[in-house]
Amino acid sequence: MKLNFFLIFFVAFLQFCYSQNEKIIRGKVMKLYLPFSEVDVVNYSTKKVVKTDEKGEFSIYANVGDIIIIIKKEYIDKKITLMKADFDINKLEINLEKKPIELEDVKIKNSYLPHIYSNQAFSDELRLAKQQAAPKVIGVYTGNIENGMDFNRMGGDFFKLLKKVFKKDSVPFIVSKPIEFKKFVETNIDSDFYTRTLKLEPYEIHLFIEFCEKDINSKEVVINQNTLKVMDFLIFKIVEFRKMRTTKD
Repeated sequence: MKLNFFLIFFVAFLQFCYSQNEKIIRGKVMKLYLPFSEVDVVNYSTKKVVKTDEKGEFSIYANVGDIIIIIKKEYIDKKITLMKADFDINKLEINLEKKPIELEDVKIKNSYLPHIYSNQAFSDELRLAKQQAAPKVIGVYTGNIENGMDFNRMGGDFFKLLKKVFKKDSVPFIVSKPIEFKKFVETNIDSDFYTRTLKLEPYEIHLFIEFCEKDINSKEVVINQNTLKVMDFLIFKIVEFRKMRTTKD
C-alpha cells in the first residue's frame, strides 16, 4: 500500500515539475501563404490539442524537445521538434501543402457518341416516308410490302437482344494500390522522431523500419494515413526492437 502511494506521489511530482517548465509557444498556419483556420495543432509529447483561429494563429503550452504536429485533412502533416530558439521568436510560421492526387485511383469512364439512327421511331418514320415517296408501278410486284414490317430491323434487334443476354458483366472496378508502410513512414516521419523520441542511432533507423514492416499489423496501421496512429505503433515496436537487438548482441 505504501509502495503504491509512493509511486502515485512520484508520478504526480514529475508531472508537476514538467508543467512548471512549460511555456506558451505561438504560431501561425497558412495555405498558399494565406491564414488557415480550423487546423489541428497537436503537442504529441503532452497530447494537448488546439485549433487555429480565423487568422490562422494558435498558442499552446510546450517544452523544448516536444513534437508539434500540424494536421488538416487533404493536406500534408507538418512535424516540428521544438528547439530553444523557437521560444525566443515572436511567432512560428507554418505553410501547409495540398496532398498530391493518387493517380492509381482515377478511373475514366467510357463514353459513347450518339448514333444518328439511335432513335428507332425516327428511323421507322424515315423508312415509311421513303416507301410512300417512291414511284409505284401498277401491276408489277417489287418484293416490298407497303407499310409492312422491316424484317432487317427485326433481325438486328433480335441479335442485339442475344448479345445482351450472353454478354458478361463488364462493369469495371477499381483496385486501389495498398499503401506501403516503409514509403509512408519515410515520407511522413521526421528523423528527429527516431533519434529524439525513440532514442535510435542514425544507422539503426533503417533497420528499425524494416523490423516494423515485417509485422502483419503494419499494413493496417497506414491504411488511413493517420500519422499519430503510426507514431504510436512505432513507439510500441521500439520495445520489441530493443529486446531483439539485446538478444543478438
